Amino acid sequence: MDTPTSPAEPEPQLIPLDTCLFDLEAGTYSDEHLPALSDLSRLQMRQVARSWPSIPPVTRRAVIEGAIATSRTEVDLDFRRLFRVALSDLSPDIRQLAIGGLWEDDSRSLLEEMLRIAVEDPSDDVKAAAIAFLADALQVQVEEETNQDFVAAFASLVTSLADAAGVAGIVRARAIEALGVVPQNIETRALINAAWEHGDSALAVAALLAIGRSHESRWLPLVRPELKSEDPEIRFAALVALETIGTSDDVEEIAALVIDEDPDVRFAAIEALGEIGGPGAVRILRNRAKTAPEEEQAPVANALDMALTMAEPTA
Repeated sequence: MDTPTSPAEPEPQLIPLDTCLFDLEAGTYSDEHLPALSDLSRLQMRQVARSWPSIPPVTRRAVIEGAIATSRTEVDLDFRRLFRVALSDLSPDIRQLAIGGLWEDDSRSLLEEMLRIAVEDPSDDVKAAAIAFLADALQVQVEEETNQDFVAAFASLVTSLADAAGVAGIVRARAIEALGVVPQNIETRALINAAWEHGDSALAVAALLAIGRSHESRWLPLVRPELKSEDPEIRFAALVALETIGTSDDVEEIAALVIDEDPDVRFAAIEALGEIGGPGAVRILRNRAKTAPEEEQAPVANALDMALTMAEPTA
């Protein structure tokens, strides 16, 4: 006798791009529209670009936010060309969101577009986001000495913005952070030091983050005392710097911040111990695992795994 079977679930019907754009222009949006906006051909990208200004702003924002959220869980969907369209949106908030969505794209054409945005966009927040994007994208290329002409152009831009008069604070801060990514020389170090000594806390934080990205241990005498700063943002940035330039000599001072009153500082201290590694860091992290609240258990475990790896002898 045959075993009864339940009817197979019907395959969901994909919304065609034409229908998707018609709905969006009418202000109708749901996550079911997103597959139609994934893996766009060049021709489809131009079609979306023509329709995009006719879509209500609140719907455009919902589409980009939905695409960003979906791309984190649905690896088969590719919204890069959708995000490229949104880089020209009239809303600076949507342009900034689109930059964040493109974090996996390091194509030369996008780098050139981001450099243009960093110079020409009317929004300081969007300029700052473009500078941060470029710094992240170029970190590996600087280390591998590839794409050197573009690296030089970016270095020239952030060097000029780091101490230029009239530059918005958020743009200047991102430029200072980016100084740690470009090749280090007397000029970049002087600009980082000037930002540190400026007296503005946001620039001081940017200088510490630049120091961390530079990987230069020469800055340790400046960074170490800031673990005891009264400003949690400074303590946090000092810990981020020590992730890359810290040594076993810093472990005990960092350990005191594992129970800091500021949660971001605590998490940064845990991560720094994992990156520095060694027996001292392993001991502290094991002790913390016994008392850490639930939200810190996974970060402590991950840091402990990293610290143990760092403690293993290399072949």
